[in-house]
Amino acid sequence: MPDKMRCSHILLSWDEAINSTHSRELIFAIYDAKEIINDLIKGSIQWDTACREHSACNETWYRGGDLGWFEEHEITEEIWNACCITQIGDLCPEPIQSPYGIHIITRTG
Repeated sequence: MPDKMRCSHILLSWDEAINSTHSRELIFAIYDAKEIINDLIKGSIQWDTACREHSACNETWYRGGDLGWFEEHEITEEIWNACCITQIGDLCPEPIQSPYGIHIITRTG
């Protein structure tokens, strides 16, 4: 396991997430995330466009969702674990739930 990893994410907020920006219920955020993942896989939307149009992360949406390089203790456990099972350059096939919302993850390093 690497000491550091890097990824980009698209954050979909839901009504009970920390710093929520949306009133939708969790199940709808998960559904929306799966639809975006399918669109990314099919190539009907590009990552940067999906990030600009859908991400609720005010700190990363404008730079393609890039979370930068991080060590295990510097990121949520859920994102770290998703990166551990995703190869560099790949899209995590399932949405990831953290206390901040639903994440679509692509590992970049």
